[in-house]
Amino acid sequence: MNDLQFYLAVGLPIALNLSAITISFLALNKRIDDMRDVLRAETKAEVAVLRSEVRADIADLRGELRIGLLRMEGKIDSLLNMMANHEQRVSRLEEKK
Repeated sequence: MNDLQFYLAVGLPIALNLSAITISFLALNKRIDDMRDVLRAETKAEVAVLRSEVRADIADLRGELRIGLLRMEGKIDSLLNMMANHEQRVSRLEEKK
């Protein structure tokens, strides 16, 4: 066995194995890129859905706050009227004395 035959016998299987590993890594890398793109698209879709749900929830909360504020304003007006009525009564009682 001369040097060339030895190098071919040892080097050729190593070169073939390295090229097979490189091709496998490239194919795996392509699959990983595809999965990343799919995940990115799904994530964007979910983010859009969540944003619309959050906006709807915020709108509902604002509506409920408006209703609550209107109720509070009505109750404050009632209390102010009651206080004015009591003040008039106290004033009349003070005038009678």
